[in-house]
Amino acid sequence: MRDEYDDRLHQALRHDFANNLRAIASSIAYAFDRLHERLYGAPWSERTGRTNTGQSNRFTTL
Repeated sequence: MRDEYDDRLHQALRHDFANNLRAIASSIAYAFDRLHERLYGAPWSERTGRTNTGQSNRFTTL
């Protein structure tokens, strides 16, 4: 009886831990994706829909 209870508790905590770890990894991946887009995204690319007006991006110019 006690082993079944411990097993259910262990499985529930393991499931919660896996979900939390997945959410943290997803958040970190999203942050890197946004950072990469901010640093290396071309201002004239079709994805953003903007045109190059001659303004420099202080994060992409060295």
